[in-house]
Amino acid sequence: MKCLVTLCSLAFLACDTRVTPPAGKTSPYKDVAGNKISDDQNWSAFGIQILPNEQSYARTQADIRRRKMQLRDSFRGKTIDFDSVGTVFSEALINQIIPYWYGTPWSFEGHTAVPGQGRIACGYFISTTLQDAGLSLNRYRLAQQAPENEARAIAMGDSVMILNGGWAKDVRPLLQNILNDGLYFIGLGSSHVGYLLKRRERFFFLHANYTYPAEVRIEPANEKSVLSHYNTFFVVPVSGNKKLLEAWLNDRDAIDVD
Repeated sequence: MKCLVTLCSLAFLACDTRVTPPAGKTSPYKDVAGNKISDDQNWSAFGIQILPNEQSYARTQADIRRRKMQLRDSFRGKTIDFDSVGTVFSEALINQIIPYWYGTPWSFEGHTAVPGQGRIACGYFISTTLQDAGLSLNRYRLAQQAPENEARAIAMGDSVMILNGGWAKDVRPLLQNILNDGLYFIGLGSSHVGYLLKRRERFFFLHANYTYPAEVRIEPANEKSVLSHYNTFFVVPVSGNKKLLEAWLNDRDAIDVD
């Protein structure tokens, strides 16, 4: 599927560009140890968890594996459908895996596998969180793809939605009308990637942010976000991707990259 909307002139920032923080400013996601994060967004109203669970990251991953085994039995017994599987998988990403990563510093060459330690680039944030949620993939090869190629890999043979135009003026209103609530991968131009979450008629952008405060964060997907620095977008379902969910549920290799 290819969707074209009005092009507009925009100033671009590459994924390896870091904006100097304003004097005296501190990051709202600075504390990855679990202390309260300062933010004016009421995340709980949208069912979004910002702080990680008190248990270890490894324990959380083990809980997801156990839940997946239960889901597999239920799916084979035909007591649940793929919509239920997609909901569990996306919630595992959004509210179990990713909260541990908030505040992890961004770096163009960052590839840490441990949240809160080292640095991580935008592509590695996507590939590592997908892997840690239980998908079998090569996180290095996926992370090193250009945004369009990464979108095509995650689509697993299905179509990629390509949209051209300004984010706030053209693309977001179009997506508002055609996307169901759920989690999506979004590639931005030739240099940045993240997750796009539509929940309760609002969009949120989860990514390893290369602008101040240069860290993993979630933010409203509005005209103030880095989405407004681009005019080409590649969108692929995650929570609604049947091939991806089948691979996750049955522990099969997923997201092959040539």
